[in-house]
Amino acid sequence: MTESRERLYAAALEVFNARGINAASIHEICAQAQVSIGSAYHHFGSKQGLADQLLLDGLNQHLQKLEQALPSARTPKSRVAALINTLIDWIESHPAWARYIYAVADQLERAPELTEQRAQINQRYSACLAQHFGADLAAGRLRRWPSELMASIVIGPVHDYARRYLAGQVASKPSRYRKQFVDAAWKQLKP
Repeated sequence: MTESRERLYAAALEVFNARGINAASIHEICAQAQVSIGSAYHHFGSKQGLADQLLLDGLNQHLQKLEQALPSARTPKSRVAALINTLIDWIESHPAWARYIYAVADQLERAPELTEQRAQINQRYSACLAQHFGADLAAGRLRRWPSELMASIVIGPVHDYARRYLAGQVASKPSRYRKQFVDAAWKQLKP
């Protein structure tokens, strides 16, 4: 990523998180990033393009961390822990980005121009989980739940707590409760 793109991301996250996408202006973002408006349009095409790309790149970056973490996990419980810990670590390493994603994911994921890109990320995520959890499910080393319920059971509590942490509603970082999140998920998944 180029330096000007990184500065645009940082400024956009700050402005979007403070004012929302609609109230923010590309001029304000560029001034804060100390980047020309032409550079912003070159990289993203528009303010909405910048907002969209922030969402996609954040989701993709977390997925890359997950794809790196899961292969070294050797047991079903350690794979569950890797899934949860990767999410916690990404959120705590990128709090402004996580706050942004939680705030806009629902509205932006329904945008028709993002459908294909979101579908690609979702397919990679599903393939990653199938690769690392499929054999455990097939062998009965994990309890089967309806597939649409799995994310809610395993990482839903982390997402809920992270949203509240990022909103300042709770003081402790999610990592303080890392063990509790893993134990709660494992309790639901162990055969």
